[in-house]
Amino acid sequence: MTRPDHRMVDVELVSDSSTDGPDAGSGVRPLTTPGRGRRSLTAAVVLVAAGIVLLGSLRTETDAERRDDALVAAYADVPGIAPSLRDPPAEPWRLTGAGELVGGLVIAEEDVGGTRRTVARDVLTGELRWVVAESVEPAGRGADCSAAVADGAMLLCHVPGEPGQGGPNTDAVLGGTADRLVVLRAEDGQVVTERELGPTTIGWAVLDDDVVIASRYGPTAYVERSTVLDQRSLWRTEMPLPPDVLARQMALTADDGLVALTGSVAGVLDGRTGRLLGTWTASGDGRLPVQVDLSSIGFTVWTAPAEGVWLDRTGAAGARLPGGPVVTAVDDGSVPRVVLLQDAQVLRAVDVYEGVLWERPRGDRVPIRLDGLVVLEESGVLRVVDVVSGRDRWSVTTGIRSPATTRVVTDGVRVLVAGYGASTGRLVTAYGLRDGEPAWTASLPQQG
Repeated sequence: MTRPDHRMVDVELVSDSSTDGPDAGSGVRPLTTPGRGRRSLTAAVVLVAAGIVLLGSLRTETDAERRDDALVAAYADVPGIAPSLRDPPAEPWRLTGAGELVGGLVIAEEDVGGTRRTVARDVLTGELRWVVAESVEPAGRGADCSAAVADGAMLLCHVPGEPGQGGPNTDAVLGGTADRLVVLRAEDGQVVTERELGPTTIGWAVLDDDVVIASRYGPTAYVERSTVLDQRSLWRTEMPLPPDVLARQMALTADDGLVALTGSVAGVLDGRTGRLLGTWTASGDGRLPVQVDLSSIGFTVWTAPAEGVWLDRTGAAGARLPGGPVVTAVDDGSVPRVVLLQDAQVLRAVDVYEGVLWERPRGDRVPIRLDGLVVLEESGVLRVVDVVSGRDRWSVTTGIRSPATTRVVTDGVRVLVAGYGASTGRLVTAYGLRDGEPAWTASLPQQG
């Protein structure tokens, strides 16, 4: 089955004092708490691809640092955002695999007694907090977990069962055991509730504090939104499918109050009511799936790679958009009327109401879109541009070309670049997101 993107990343702990915060109308909601770490400690987490956790200095915070924490906290609910990158790293501890940061814990998979088990470690010390009971993961294949509710008190984990024997043209599986969706308490890993996911399950996604699950039965997809804890159904919608489409050939995503089912056919639903806003079929032979990008004011559908169409939240069609979608690791949804598009040579920004705003040569990656800014990586140059005007805010030659597997990350105030220097080995450098001023550079331990 296709599982949602949990933004599972390896984790590194590190922790400038910019006074910039989210611009008015950026769509970023400030939190009531003035930081994401323990009250009087400067500690932070840098998300890169090495599985190392680097601790910032543990000391009493100054007033300037508390203000910095408050700025970082304004972005804390943006998916993929890192906690504070203020201080350079020290005191490493290492994970054995990928992990997800939930509150003060890193949820990861580790070998325990010869089987893959889900564990929680303290993000500051690496101390093992809990291991999921063997009875919860009898197949010994670990689990993919993400926060099930906004405060991170509950985890929603996909627990794979014993694999069975499938066929090329059917969702039916001979033997094996069913996958399950398990709700765990984040504080101790205890099971709160669970439900089975059969072989016809397309996928699942968290929407607000609820869960959306899609399944295929014959030529119909059933998409249902229900509460996480008591599994109470809020709505259930049917969407027709071609008879030869299998569950594993489809995917489910949910964001900004919308739900998208994608594959050789696609549909978008209103997440509040379950109303089907429209369906689309891939052009040509259908080998390339329909792509959908959701936003707070509507959504874009690509039935072919070279051109998309934007629709509002009622499903009414609007502008045609030249180019394919740009996928970013961090996107706060700010300035939703501007869509980024790309083809083999060009990166362009299109206002869905006014047309093309700007174009520039396509670079290596567009890892971050935040607060009306776009971060670009261009062969050893880090560049930040205004998403509306296309003008450079700043650029710097880093001397580092990040490997494709290494994420460029941000805490909303700084952007961290990880890569390899010609003579210095593995490095991370933090720059001010809005002015490009370097905050610090540090060497990382070699992977071992």
